[in-house]
Amino acid sequence: MARITCSQYLAMSPGDSSVFSAWMSGWFNQKKGYVFVDLNAYARNVASVKAWCATNPTQTVMAGLERSTAGQ
Repeated sequence: MARITCSQYLAMSPGDSSVFSAWMSGWFNQKKGYVFVDLNAYARNVASVKAWCATNPTQTVMAGLERSTAGQ
């Protein structure tokens, strides 16, 4: 999961993209100690990651997620 690039993520089928997004969300929420589900925030976060990935196709998705949560 840590090696998936943004271009690979954006090229995934809708089903694979949904599963990958859910897994990564769960992993990061656990890492940050969040114990609740906010579906609206989840949808915003997925859209934000995809937008970031569109401008950073060679970066890993993990790098983008780590960068976005660095100050939290």
